[in-house]
Amino acid sequence: MAVDTFYPDTIPLPLKQGYVLKPRPNVRRTELEQGAGRVRRNGRQKPTELAVVWELTQYELMLLQGFHEHQADEGTAWFGMRLLTYVGLVICEVRFKGEINQPKQAGHLWQVSATLEVREIPRLSEEDYAILVAESGDALFAAIPRVHHVVATALWPSLDDDPTAIGEDVPTFIGAVHTFHPLLNGLWSNP
Repeated sequence: MAVDTFYPDTIPLPLKQGYVLKPRPNVRRTELEQGAGRVRRNGRQKPTELAVVWELTQYELMLLQGFHEHQADEGTAWFGMRLLTYVGLVICEVRFKGEINQPKQAGHLWQVSATLEVREIPRLSEEDYAILVAESGDALFAAIPRVHHVVATALWPSLDDDPTAIGEDVPTFIGAVHTFHPLLNGLWSNP
């Protein structure tokens, strides 16, 4: 990721309600008079639009508008932001697409919506997919607390023995699965 600016921790993340990922087509299709049409991929990167909604206090609304104007340069600058994606919560490179929509007051909170342009939504690599598809999903999720214990005690003691730390940080978990697959395979098959 080649950004210097990050979404501030002082502003809440968008709500799950109204959160809609809209990938732009990454293939070009040419219909032919006879036979099947030709389909070709434009590239590996798949830009995505993301509709988001925030519920903010007056103070948080001021911070969001300030961030949009001064650090996100009114939608021209890319910045890092933690987003809920297909592989969990990860930091993505995003920018505002246009203005923040006019806030609507809902009680003491303000509802604000915007569209973000996400440079690329992280996806499973082909190798990670091959490992995960070969395993039972139920066994995989049942093993998360045991995997967390191994990872937290051996690799990252700072995770503070919280099994959700890896469960919520799916890229870290997938990396651990990929790196320690033989060990994990033994854990999954011996409950």
